Amino acid sequence: MIESMYGMGVDTLKAARALEKAGFESAQAEAMVAAFGGSVAGGAATREDLRDLRSASRDDNRALREEIAEVRTELKAEIAEVRTELKAEIAELRTELKAEIAELREETRAEFVAVREEMRTEFAAVREEMRTGFAALRREMDVMRDDIADLKTEIVKVRSACHDDIKSLKAQMYGLLLAQATLIVGLVVGLQRLL
Repeated sequence: MIESMYGMGVDTLKAARALEKAGFESAQAEAMVAAFGGSVAGGAATREDLRDLRSASRDDNRALREEIAEVRTELKAEIAEVRTELKAEIAELRTELKAEIAELREETRAEFVAVREEMRTEFAAVREEMRTGFAALRREMDVMRDDIADLKTEIVKVRSACHDDIKSLKAQMYGLLLAQATLIVGLVVGLQRLL
């Protein structure tokens, strides 16, 4: 058996002799080495195979790197697109929120102005009622003052009239008492004469 025949770096003659020493017959040892050599030769790689394998591996690595770079580029583009979309959505949401907040502020201001106007109207009505009430009270107080002044005047007149009446009554009583005293004295004198 020749080494180059199987394209491998194994000494087939040594292998056959080792098998013969182990107890194989010469034909069996050669057949076994031939079978083994054929299967190894069919599956063994040559230097050219290794070069091709290296070249293919480099090409595969290059293709894989290119694919990875392409995927990276696609991912970067997709991420940038998603970022742009998110920024646009966030900006849109901000604009919507600002508009809603401005609308709420305007509504709140309008309601506040309306409430303030209602309160002013109510305060004005209360003030007017109070002014009217105070004016009526002042008129009533003025009437009461006039009534009190009239009462004072009448009291003064009644007091004066009472004083006059009392003086007159006193004078009448003194006159009556004097007349009765005179009558009594006259009676006493008359009785004394009679007695």
